[in-house]
Amino acid sequence: MPAPRPEVVRQALSALQGGSPLLRKAFFNVAWGFAHDPGPGQFLQQTKAFNRKLAETLAVFRKRLAEAADDDAALDAVIHRAYLHYLANTDGQIPEAEGEDPFDLLEAATRYADWLGVGVIRQDDGTTLLEVDGKQAPGPEWNAQAGRSAAWAFRAAAPAINRMRYGRDAVIPAAAFGFDENVEGHYLPNAMALADFSHLAYFGPVYVEEQLRRWGYHAIQWVEDKKTDTQAFVAAGSSHLAVCFRGTSSGKDALMDTRFLKTAAFGGRGRVHRGFNRALDSVWHQLKGAVDALDGAGRKLFVAGHSLGAALAQLAAHRLALGQYPVAAVYAYGSPRVGNPEFRDAYNELLEDKTFLHINNKDIVAR
Repeated sequence: MPAPRPEVVRQALSALQGGSPLLRKAFFNVAWGFAHDPGPGQFLQQTKAFNRKLAETLAVFRKRLAEAADDDAALDAVIHRAYLHYLANTDGQIPEAEGEDPFDLLEAATRYADWLGVGVIRQDDGTTLLEVDGKQAPGPEWNAQAGRSAAWAFRAAAPAINRMRYGRDAVIPAAAFGFDENVEGHYLPNAMALADFSHLAYFGPVYVEEQLRRWGYHAIQWVEDKKTDTQAFVAAGSSHLAVCFRGTSSGKDALMDTRFLKTAAFGGRGRVHRGFNRALDSVWHQLKGAVDALDGAGRKLFVAGHSLGAALAQLAAHRLALGQYPVAAVYAYGSPRVGNPEFRDAYNELLEDKTFLHINNKDIVAR
């Protein structure tokens, strides 16, 4: 769509505030205005007054919209992505098309799925398959209902795409927020990105590397010990490394999880979970070699993992910090207890203000 004039944006806001239906063109105009507005807080408040879900969508894509504001083609692409997110992940008013509906349902679904890392395979009989990491499942029905627009049909079908990648009906894409290697302390966009990476660690190497390259990581090394079934990847960003451990995914992993006996901690202070320590020992030389190969001593290290992976992330970060590696942050998701109070104190002396534990309040593992 061509860039709207400022007065067109104002007219779109006024019309919507006056109760006019949300047209697709109005969605584009409002998003374009938000990307260029010097006071986004006020703009969001105006938008929220007539469509809370649209305001929330603009807030999610704030960073990407601002980055693309001076490039009409790039901004158009971001707005279309925000539009599909709005349809797929909110229950806000469906934007109506003016005249003949130009919305190509299957093309839009394919594009949306690709953003999430889901493939859409068209079959000769008109049906589709959804694919992630080589695993396939039947796609949803793509037919628009009588009297309903194609956008309605997209909203009905999109949860199947979300479930294929993330196992839930609605998602907030971490890629919309990006990753900032220069932020100190807890930063929600980084927490979301590293949670996404920790989830990625459960997938196969080919798929993981494809997704990481979309984030701008091009040098990626894998660490694995088949005997203990321990796996991690180390990915190089511009001035940082992301070190992510896979969580429990097999019977061997579960056995590691249940070995509650303690053993002496690396560095000599305190005692740690024997199973976790053994798992890290099995890949430690590989991990250190991968970090060194990617210039880890000269880059900020962001270490993360989920469940068993969160425990290994903390143990690895402690060892790296003892070795004078520049650990910038540790993001742990659903971590079990790693060691005794003496080890906790030794860990906290190095990393307390850099470690961020994220838990579900009903998760017994993290208690």
